[in-house]
Amino acid sequence: MWGYPFSLWKLSENEKGTFMDLVVGGSPIQGCEPVEYLKARNRDFVVVDSNPNCPAVIKYGLKLSNEVREKGEQFLLGNIETALGLLEKYKPEYVFPSSPIHVVTEFAKVKFRLESWNEAIDPILAYLPPAVIFRAGKGRLAITFNRDKDCVEKCESEYQFSPSGTKGPCPLDRPKPCSIDKLMRFACPEGFILFSHTVSPGLGAFKGNDILKFLDWAEKKEKFVLATSCNCHGVFWGFKKTTR
Repeated sequence: MWGYPFSLWKLSENEKGTFMDLVVGGSPIQGCEPVEYLKARNRDFVVVDSNPNCPAVIKYGLKLSNEVREKGEQFLLGNIETALGLLEKYKPEYVFPSSPIHVVTEFAKVKFRLESWNEAIDPILAYLPPAVIFRAGKGRLAITFNRDKDCVEKCESEYQFSPSGTKGPCPLDRPKPCSIDKLMRFACPEGFILFSHTVSPGLGAFKGNDILKFLDWAEKKEKFVLATSCNCHGVFWGFKKTTR
């Protein structure tokens, strides 16, 4: 099982050519925020979207590339299969999910023939306190430390978890006894925990190497549970492979 208990504070500012990051989707908010963040830190990146006139392209003047260079700011016309190919070939350091789909589960669906494994959820429920259960059913279980209220937009609390274990107070006065991935590990130790690092308030990213480790791990399984998590919220996904 893989995962990280705390947020990464922020991505460092680097000279061109040191890193490449992948932004999956160029939506008005989710796609533009990662681009703005990465540009401010002088990081190399590529945005993938099926719309050549997506907001991230229009707002930042990204140029359409026919092939990916490992340096610069680029836009590639494509879909989730395109993004997966870039992940596997270039091994970007960070992957920013900026699409209405759940990017990591869609990567898995491209790699494997999958259907929901509904029976995986009930055993997990037995190990979780009812207060954190948000939604369960159809092979999916969402949990949160803030079930009954709307979270503050761009919350500073999640960002303030640090490697030393210090936590920022929840602005809604919700107790956070630990990062929620620790609770998920307890409830489903046989699952794969994929942690979303909060790089700035309201903006998260997966480490590309962690996604690749997950895909390699899942390749050897006929049934598996993937859990994606930040410090305050998480989702379990039960999948089984099918020949259909």
